[in-house]
Amino acid sequence: MKQANGWLVIFVLAAMTVPACGGGSGECSPPCGPAFECYFGVCVPRGPDAGHDGTTEGGADGDAPPRDDGTNVDAPDVRPDGGGCTGPEDCADGDPCTQDLCDPSTGICHNPIAPEGTPCTDDANPCTEDVCLGGSCAHPVTPGCCTTPADCDDDNPCTIEDCVEGTCTSEARPDCCTRDADCMWPDHLWECDAATMACYDPPGGEFCAACLTRDNCGDGGTASDDWCMLYGSTDRGCTKDCIDDLDCPGAAVCASREGRPCAPDEPGCICVSRFTSCAAFNSFGNWCFNDGMCQSCSGCGAFVCGDGGCTAHCDVPRDCPWGWDCTEGICVSAG
Repeated sequence: MKQANGWLVIFVLAAMTVPACGGGSGECSPPCGPAFECYFGVCVPRGPDAGHDGTTEGGADGDAPPRDDGTNVDAPDVRPDGGGCTGPEDCADGDPCTQDLCDPSTGICHNPIAPEGTPCTDDANPCTEDVCLGGSCAHPVTPGCCTTPADCDDDNPCTIEDCVEGTCTSEARPDCCTRDADCMWPDHLWECDAATMACYDPPGGEFCAACLTRDNCGDGGTASDDWCMLYGSTDRGCTKDCIDDLDCPGAAVCASREGRPCAPDEPGCICVSRFTSCAAFNSFGNWCFNDGMCQSCSGCGAFVCGDGGCTAHCDVPRDCPWGWDCTEGICVSAG
């Protein structure tokens, strides 16, 4: 009963200190003073955040404070529950191409454009990059990228190509050849079988082996790619066709049948001894104790006796027969 009497006294005192209000429309008449606001037809004291113009702080009619750009559109960036932010996680807007920033001093979120190249949503295409460009998620094509093994074809039948996660890979097919130079066997008339792309050793003689006709060399017969080269009346030796020097044994070069160097892709070229003689080619390594013993055959004029064996001057290892190295300008037996 005492509490009820107390509220009655407060109400009476309030009625004596505020302007009279009336009307059934919820408006106060007469109007409330600057320190009061009309609340359902009753003038009550304003709150501590009220402005002098009868509005709440921040603008007319209770509008929110302006954005950083001076407008009131969609401002400010605050948490959906109306509270201020405390960290970036409160400001996540779901856009990978904006930054999620929180100003803890104001509790306001900021979502500026992310830096160029920031990763964004993967489009599941291994040949595109997924990056932010100009504030939007873009997918530029990655140069040199592949999507299928066909994109990696290198026109080499002796390799196996594949596309792995947008990158081409290449693996050599074992024991595969496309030309005779892929079949490197010392001093042999090695061949590449074009049908099977496999190397094989023809049954007929090695390079510069004695012969009378091409039947004695390589695969033999007029249909083969092997020949019996005539250097002199009694100096004959087996040879083979070639594309360039790589198809020929060491100390042999690819030349025309007239003896001149072959032009690139010139047909009908064969391997010939660099010393213009099979007798000289076959004299490599013969025992000697002076140069004269090494110069007794056709084409052997450039030979010297070195370390007890006939040898020749050289510029590169291919100037020497298989099994010999070019050391300080002289062919030296590797054995």
